[in-house]
Amino acid sequence: MPKLFFLFFSYLFPFGLQSQISETTNSDQLIVFIQGINSEVELEFKEKTLPGIENLAKEVNLDFIIYNITDSAPKEIKYTPAIVFHNKKEHFIYRGKWNKIEHIEHFIKNRQKNIIDKKENTNKNNLLWAWGRTRISIKTEINSLQGKVPKKFNHKHFLEQAQMGIEKGTPRAHFKNHNSGDQQFKMVFHSSRDRKGRYSITGEILLENDSKNPIYRHLKNPIIDENPKIAFKKMAAILEEQILYFTKSPSDGNGFDIIPQYIKSIPWNIIGK
Repeated sequence: MPKLFFLFFSYLFPFGLQSQISETTNSDQLIVFIQGINSEVELEFKEKTLPGIENLAKEVNLDFIIYNITDSAPKEIKYTPAIVFHNKKEHFIYRGKWNKIEHIEHFIKNRQKNIIDKKENTNKNNLLWAWGRTRISIKTEINSLQGKVPKKFNHKHFLEQAQMGIEKGTPRAHFKNHNSGDQQFKMVFHSSRDRKGRYSITGEILLENDSKNPIYRHLKNPIIDENPKIAFKKMAAILEEQILYFTKSPSDGNGFDIIPQYIKSIPWNIIGK
């Protein structure tokens, strides 16, 4: 079957195929994992970005594979869309915005030149949210208490109360030492204290790889309470819900779909066979 016709046929019927591949011409592949679901993320990815990724694969001389997850996927694939550079020896998962073709191209060229990203660091006492196969790591940053702070104020106790409140407010996540998550966020908390001893808490959410542009801000209507634990709990609950909303929307190439835990793990070497 001619190569162009095979690719065209595969693209038209993604849900009836376990994987769609171009005829192998070299050992380097660009694999895109999807799930064949009608989520906002996947629909926008397939319509607006997938054709550009396929064209990019041709330009850089990579065999292109669209793998439609039905009941199995390599264990390292924790969410979709997932973009992977793969060769006979190893694989590398792209971690940036999935709608930025120029970033994907840079990622591919680094892999072809054997430029390897830094190893994962252990995140000490960050929130970890296990959701299907996906691990969401949430770094928490509590800025210095502002306002009317007594000279003998116990800052250590305040931070302990704040962390307890944050964990109570994020029932899906728990503080735990872990390697970098599959998706990484940062919650930033701003706090102040008034003359009556009441605490005002506001917050922001950032992507771990973009610390300059918050994806959500709750700054105008602070949570106010005499108990810092309660105030932090309420603010953390708001931020967690916003992360949940963010993951389900296209969100400028940042949204994703989780992969259920029941999906079986398979070795990489059977992809495309």
